[in-house]
Amino acid sequence: MKESINSDNLSILSYNANGFKYDGKDGNREGDDKIADFIIKREPDIVCFQEFSAIKYKPFKDYPFWFKTNLVTSGKSVMAMFSKFPIVNKGYIDFPDSRNQAIYADIKFNGKIVRVYNIHLESFKLRPRNSDLNLSGIFKLTNRVEKVQIMQEEQAKIIIKHANAFKGKVIFVGDFNATQYSNTYRKLSHNMFDSFIESGRGFGGTYPRLNYPIRIDYILVDKDIEVHSHENFKLKLSDHEPILVNLAIH
Repeated sequence: MKESINSDNLSILSYNANGFKYDGKDGNREGDDKIADFIIKREPDIVCFQEFSAIKYKPFKDYPFWFKTNLVTSGKSVMAMFSKFPIVNKGYIDFPDSRNQAIYADIKFNGKIVRVYNIHLESFKLRPRNSDLNLSGIFKLTNRVEKVQIMQEEQAKIIIKHANAFKGKVIFVGDFNATQYSNTYRKLSHNMFDSFIESGRGFGGTYPRLNYPIRIDYILVDKDIEVHSHENFKLKLSDHEPILVNLAIH
């Protein structure tokens, strides 16, 4: 258990783990052990999972403070947070008419309380088929995209309103299902530093589609938090890729 350290550095890893059941093109079904090994090797102070497994918490015994959503029966996707520092407060943020949600934890770090939001915004759930590539199909896809964009923006507003009521330092982590060019991202990143923009390299893709590295997973921090590093990975153990940041919190 960590309660205080001499360094101001705090490391956070975010990962949409696809329920630890990814079956990629190579028929990979060993993602759970490999994901755990990957995280244990890098030893982040805080791990935020979107689409966690309801039962895969045992490999993370080095994290004495953790909690996950217990809403499997209601059809919500499972979220989890693991911390080496004490969690002194925690909660859930429900998104209406959605499988998605957010959770948050107030973490005691070097005598300070830092609130970390683990966010999973609405997914587009688009799997176009050749039969969809007609006028009717394109119209349906367009309507779906517009509907999801509106839902994401409303979900972002819920998060922002909740965060504004907290007077300490705030960090947004998670799968936004939205690019950096979207209104959703602009709302959430307002007055925040984007860890990739501050310290990342290359395209920063976290969701490869058609061999194009789309960036839809983020870590955003208050502007009085320094971003020392941002790292992307290519695990291919989920449909998303993890990101790891090191922050200085004074």
